[in-house]
Amino acid sequence: MFPFIYVMLVISNCEFLFIRLDFGVEKEQRLKRYARHRIMRYAGLSLKRLQYILKNHVLDLMQVETEDDIDRLLSQLRDVAARHEW
Repeated sequence: MFPFIYVMLVISNCEFLFIRLDFGVEKEQRLKRYARHRIMRYAGLSLKRLQYILKNHVLDLMQVETEDDIDRLLSQLRDVAARHEW
């Protein structure tokens, strides 16, 4: 039962994060899809990484306009993750 709850928490956090992509600067569907794909590759099934993005970088995510902005944000997140050993 506990793995089920964990997976549901991960899915819930992903959905909440992806909904935030719709706010802020108007984005093309292609850019949203790219952002979702890159975030999932970065976070995987790590609830800590998803919660960190939700807590500290939602506004940054809402303001991205290009794929380079997304890559830059994820590069910053990788640097933080390396320091925290997530």
